[in-house]
Amino acid sequence: MNYSNKLLKEANGVFETRRKAAEETAERNREKLFENGEYLAAYNAYNGAKFDLGKAIYGGDEKAAKTAEESMKKYDGIMLSVMKNMGISKADITPKVNCEKCGDTGRTLSGKPCACFIKVLHELTLEDLGIEKRVLHDFSEAEYLDKNDLKDTYEKMKKYCSNIKNVDFSIVFRGEVGTGKSFLAECMANEVTKQGLNCVYLSAYDLYTVFLRYHNAPVYEKGDYLDLLLGCDFLVIDDLGCEPLLNNVSGQYLYTVISERAERKMPFLITTNLTAEQILEKYGERIMSRLNDKKRCITKRFSGEDLRKIK
Repeated sequence: MNYSNKLLKEANGVFETRRKAAEETAERNREKLFENGEYLAAYNAYNGAKFDLGKAIYGGDEKAAKTAEESMKKYDGIMLSVMKNMGISKADITPKVNCEKCGDTGRTLSGKPCACFIKVLHELTLEDLGIEKRVLHDFSEAEYLDKNDLKDTYEKMKKYCSNIKNVDFSIVFRGEVGTGKSFLAECMANEVTKQGLNCVYLSAYDLYTVFLRYHNAPVYEKGDYLDLLLGCDFLVIDDLGCEPLLNNVSGQYLYTVISERAERKMPFLITTNLTAEQILEKYGERIMSRLNDKKRCITKRFSGEDLRKIK
């Protein structure tokens, strides 16, 4: 990955803030406990017994060791009782982490960037682009599955999402306005995100914004925008064809994205109202060829009622 130093610094700042907030919360809870006289006395007595245990073990005094262990158990019980009465658990005095894999450091044990760190980088990139983070629909919100032959499609797409790390083909939703393409695309993006994976959901206009910034960016920043599209686990481009075109470059950039993801066996989903002929006319033969490659991309055609008009 080729992220700019500015973006990496911002991402590291996010994780530093998370750790600091968790530590401060845990410390406040610990301070509340130590303000309680009964807890403080038991805490000091527990540590005294713990010292006695170490001394007894070192001296080989089994009787003293057993006495110390019993004392530790007694005072630990008192501390737990006080904590329960105060509504504070052991977890409350330990800094909580958002990611168990990296402990909110942003790095795995091998030193590689954690998936949560990459996700933050992508979110910051979108933020820098001025692209608003969306609240996506969920499969549980789906209605009218009896319309437009959607029930079977929803079941297949949910299964596809549940196995997204192992699939090696992408999907194109084509069809008329209001037939359920975008809603299902949001549900799929949400499902992938709930698995802790990095899904980037962009409208076609958002994609145009990324391409425009990429086109005008200095060389050392171009990797930020390109990796946004190439580095995520699942890329969703909604309503392709509604965006403006950058003369002589939009088609090339789109081709690069779908080709690179296909070569890496990293899936994408595209929804569009365009017919095959319109896609060919607007984006060219190379892109049409990629989307028609049945080994790497399947097309689902949507038709029927405009679901937006159903009350």
